Parts: sequence; structure tokens; C-alpha cells
Amino acid sequence: MDELREYLHLLREQKNLSLKDVADKTNIANSTLSRFEKGIQKRLSAYHLKLLAELYGINTIDLFKMAGYLDESDLISYTQVFKGVSHLALEEKENIQKQIDLFNKNRKEDKNDF
Repeated sequence: MDELREYLHLLREQKNLSLKDVADKTNIANSTLSRFEKGIQKRLSAYHLKLLAELYGINTIDLFKMAGYLDESDLISYTQVFKGVSHLALEEKENIQKQIDLFNKNRKEDKNDF
């Protein structure tokens, strides 16, 4: 957890933000942010981490992993299935999602046929 605490502190300083600035931009209580940075509060909620990731422009999943909310085994199936997805256009992603929805719809109907 110290790694996460230090990382968030560093990001805040790199953005030249005070704890009050972060609190104002995220609606996370200033006292919560202060206690976490000082190590008094051991954890931040997943919701707070998501807000901080958005503010700092960083990957939410990386913060969740650092906080212990996720580990590599939680992400394995997603990384195997979606390799290279970032190279696809939005329309291509939407077409693929329609195909996935169709496969899942057919499976749900098959289960109900018994």
C-alpha cells in the first residue's frame, strides 16, 4: 500500500495540485486524502481510486492492482481475448460487440430449451 500512497502523492505533486485542489476536483474529502497520504488511512475505495485516475490521467486498472483490488489472475481472460483492441476503430469495436452479443443471446436461448 505504501507504493500506491507514494505514487499518488508523486502524481499530485507533478500536477502541482494541493490536497485541497484534488479534493475540490474529485469531491473526495480533503481529510481522507490527507490521512491516506500520511499512511494513517490504509485504503482508498475503488470509487475514489477511479476518480483519482481520471484526474491524473492514468490507468484505473493499474491503481486497482496497486491497491490490491485486482491481480493479474483477475485480468487474464480479458487480456487474452482483447489483445490489440486498442488498434480498432470505434465502428469495428461496435461490430465485434454485436457479434459477441449474438453469440451470448444464442447461448442463453439454448439453455432455456431444456
